[in-house]
Amino acid sequence: MKKAFHQEQGHKHDLIIELKELRDEIIHTKTSRETFPKCYRKLYDSCLSFNHEQIILYVRDFINFYSPGMIEECNCGQDF
Repeated sequence: MKKAFHQEQGHKHDLIIELKELRDEIIHTKTSRETFPKCYRKLYDSCLSFNHEQIILYVRDFINFYSPGMIEECNCGQDF
């Protein structure tokens, strides 16, 4: 497409990568009897502290970067 989101919007791209890494941690969680309660603490903390509202906007910007107008603003007056 001759344009690169990560070069033009590096800070947004970095947070999208963090979302992907969080997703991987959730999907591929490994536990053992010894680490069971502790292994989820970091995962819960990451999920609760992650800026979900901001990342939704960044993903919208990513999609619209390659397909302008694909995701439009909602004029319904409702929050997320």
